[in-house]
Amino acid sequence: VLSNMNEPLGFAIGNSLEIKEVVEILSGKDVNDLTEITIALAKEAINLVEGGVSQDINMELKELLLGGAALKKFEEMILSQGGSVDFHKLKKANHIEYLKSESPGYIEKVDANIIGEIVHELGAGRKNVSDFIDHSVGIVLHKKHGDFVNKGETLLEIHGKDEEAILNVKRRATSSIILGQNPPSKLKLIEEIIG
Repeated sequence: VLSNMNEPLGFAIGNSLEIKEVVEILSGKDVNDLTEITIALAKEAINLVEGGVSQDINMELKELLLGGAALKKFEEMILSQGGSVDFHKLKKANHIEYLKSESPGYIEKVDANIIGEIVHELGAGRKNVSDFIDHSVGIVLHKKHGDFVNKGETLLEIHGKDEEAILNVKRRATSSIILGQNPPSKLKLIEEIIG
């Protein structure tokens, strides 16, 4: 499944933030792009196992995803590996800053590459095998492609270990979001299914 990776999927980018969002979705919150790609991948997995899947399975898969069955299975998998399903204990960043829009407009682009580099710089990834990963840091988008934003409205949250870490990435975070005056055309999430 070749998907459009120009914009981050969902709203959360960063270890604990992404797990929190996954649990929210598995608890019934419909996040359009993540729901769509998850259903598409599930259909492909079923197709590989059963050799064919009807197109009308989407609603059944959506109910499994958002209705609690997938959350129960996710928790079973975690527990079978000795993990904790107390998701309220996920690490939280020491400092959060809200990046606000300096002008009104429609979001034309959220640059996934820049966002990924920022989250890595905040400490969510490694440069060397021995590097410490900070599971609490990352970015939470408040607006995505096609959304209208007013001047002063929050575009995203930066979760960092301290104020200095956030200050070091704030300018690039601002450059990751491009605004325009007209509604952009809808992004195509799935480019092609090869198989």
